[in-house]
Amino acid sequence: MTGAHQESTESAVMRARDQVIELLTNSHAGDRLPGERELAQRIGVARMTLRRAIESLIIDGLIERRPGSGTYTTRPIVAAEMRLASFSEEMRRKGLSPSSRVISLRKISASVQIATKLRIPEGEEVYQCTRLRLADNQPIALETLHIPSRYVPQINEKDLESSLYDFLMKNYNIRITEAKTVITAIVPNKTSAALLSIDSKTPCLQVSMVDRDQNGRIIMSAKCIYRGDRYEVQIDATGRTAQPANKQLMARNSRSVS
Repeated sequence: MTGAHQESTESAVMRARDQVIELLTNSHAGDRLPGERELAQRIGVARMTLRRAIESLIIDGLIERRPGSGTYTTRPIVAAEMRLASFSEEMRRKGLSPSSRVISLRKISASVQIATKLRIPEGEEVYQCTRLRLADNQPIALETLHIPSRYVPQINEKDLESSLYDFLMKNYNIRITEAKTVITAIVPNKTSAALLSIDSKTPCLQVSMVDRDQNGRIIMSAKCIYRGDRYEVQIDATGRTAQPANKQLMARNSRSVS
């Protein structure tokens, strides 16, 4: 097999795997997948390609094969698009019931690191909150937040049991309009793994965010640890469009963006 042909085959397997995962996002734990022939026709791949994609998902524990019965989902996958939306909104859009369990909530003096992120003086009072995010009562993410009390003077555990974005808008007319996000792969510590109900060797996604409101103020920083076996991020990327034919058009386009 040539290198180019092997690469083409592997790409086809990965595409088939992605399409099966997309199917799983609309499934529930214990749902039976369509038969191999039907599924291959549905996503438009050869049965051998589909078989390899299915085998990789079985190895990852996302589906299981029951001899004489078929292939079943072991658990649903929450797929999140890279768009500005609260966890609660994202889960409802996927047909799941979101909830939160507050692990801790207290006021602290901002350390140098926290103050730098929030663009406030060191030692200023901030709320520090850790909460477990759930979908259909199953743990999905462990989230730690820092919110300057200058912008949010009062917040309690009850306020944090549902959408924080909704709370900020309703009580303080704060609308989150921008978030700088960094995603890294991590292995959770024992405390985080226990709260997420996973083994400490299970890979996770750590999503770090700094949120700004409609006035450009930094309202909070967040570090969210998502279960790698229950959560994926979908990113649609597009290439640059054709370049303008002349400098005058380029300048006009630049002004329209700013």
